[in-house]
Amino acid sequence: MLPLHHETELTSNAVDAPAGGHHARAVALASVRSGGAPALARLLLHVRPDSPEAALEMGALLRSLPGVGPLGARDLLRLARVRDSDTLGHLTSDQRRRLSPVLAHVPYILGSNTVGTPGP
Repeated sequence: MLPLHHETELTSNAVDAPAGGHHARAVALASVRSGGAPALARLLLHVRPDSPEAALEMGALLRSLPGVGPLGARDLLRLARVRDSDTLGHLTSDQRRRLSPVLAHVPYILGSNTVGTPGP
């Protein structure tokens, strides 16, 4: 039988792996919230398929853009022909290519600083 401290160490490592992935995804979403479309474009260019960020769904990423609400995100996804549930790591090269001009023109496509969010 393994000593108790070794069992604790194994359990701790098993818990840390998912927590690290959750933290990386939270940091990526916060980066998009604060950095807007340019931050999302950088994420699209640099994320590795095996990274924790690759599991982020495109709908969640677009809804994280400043001023983009659920309806605006839906419109952007439709323009890029990407599903809400498509993950960043599983986008095809065609989907990435279609997302690029959409992200470059987010304010113009959706029309204001309160993009896709309900008015007063």
